[in-house]
Amino acid sequence: MLNSAKAVKISPLTKIFNLVLCTLIYLATYFTLTPASKAINLQELQNMEQILGRIRILSPIAKLIMKYENKLLTLAQHKTC
Repeated sequence: MLNSAKAVKISPLTKIFNLVLCTLIYLATYFTLTPASKAINLQELQNMEQILGRIRILSPIAKLIMKYENKLLTLAQHKTC
């Protein structure tokens, strides 16, 4: 009989909780590094804000994220000047 490979359990948390937690960490990192690395400019950020602002379900969280990214983008621009 062949031995089946067992998955290594790294976290004591449930799989769904791990998925949600890892997704949140990824998004926080992405939303922080995008403006900090100047991969997006102010005009692109304003365009995204207008587009996402029209979607009622996403509007509140989109405004919060865009405000955060705008602040980071402004800080990144001031550091290089």
